[in-house]
Amino acid sequence: MSLFRIAIGGIVLASAQAFSASAQEAILYEHDNFQGRSIRITADTPNLDRTGLNDRVSSIRIISGSWEFCQHAHYGGSCFTANNDRRSLGGFNDQMSSARPAGVWRDDRRGHDRDGHWDDRRDRDDRWDDRRGRGDRGGRGGRGGGRGAAEITLYSGPNYTGQSITLRGPADNLRSYNFNDRARSIRIQGRGSWQVCQHANYGGACMQISEDRPYLGGGMAGQVSSASPDYNSNRRGTRPREGVWLFDGRDFTGQRYEAVNDIPNLDNRRFNDRADSIVVARGETWEVCEDAYYRGRCEIVDSERISDLGLYGFQNRISSLRRIDGYGRW
Repeated sequence: MSLFRIAIGGIVLASAQAFSASAQEAILYEHDNFQGRSIRITADTPNLDRTGLNDRVSSIRIISGSWEFCQHAHYGGSCFTANNDRRSLGGFNDQMSSARPAGVWRDDRRGHDRDGHWDDRRDRDDRWDDRRGRGDRGGRGGRGGGRGAAEITLYSGPNYTGQSITLRGPADNLRSYNFNDRARSIRIQGRGSWQVCQHANYGGACMQISEDRPYLGGGMAGQVSSASPDYNSNRRGTRPREGVWLFDGRDFTGQRYEAVNDIPNLDNRRFNDRADSIVVARGETWEVCEDAYYRGRCEIVDSERISDLGLYGFQNRISSLRRIDGYGRW
């Protein structure tokens, strides 16, 4: 009788696991705010190339369950786990190549005990904690950059003083943590780097953080509203998939401003006359101008990485920029 009950119990357990896996559902969108083309997934998807959305996903809806999203096919590269919707993926934008339900028993995943059963305790720190009301809360973050990924601690005072929060995954709006526009110093641990941005959903000027900052300069002190692991930070020769990156330091260092649309006046973006280096997406041609509204001296930059704008007499002189086509290059 006991053997019979154990056998039945095993069947019930297997059925429950199968139901848990099938009950999970997510929708992937091509653009921010759940716009553009979309696909609905309900099971392991080891390669998004077959869906037409490989390296094109910018927002996600979690219909049910918890999902793991990875940078490369077959769950390679950086991964993060999400339990709720993401209007913007921040640094993970256009980086996703595979996805699967999280926390489901499978032989190829870490976190099993010696008997092959899933041990949730080994994965607990790798998930965003919904018990605090949001899936990306500080203190318990997503896997952002995978194993050994950087985590970031924001402090309300200089020199790592005052109140603080720790993030291990993307945080698209620090208002949810009661920490909007409060960070004045930053500590970072682990591999990789982060980008912190002026506005929610990674808008406005952004700064790459790869080391401790006892004081957050560059006009960002008390201005940070969102933060995300910089998934491009460990790859040489990186550039935007679309638009322009302006940096306020030479050699693509310091604060970064990202533009995908025409900007007639950088003063409105707090980045006027600050750019020291520039990167343009492949296949795009942009015009940069000394004065607002595309006036004064203007030059053409075509799919280029310019590490020192001073070589062209444009250091700290760009006030407007717009995308054009077919007018040559520097």
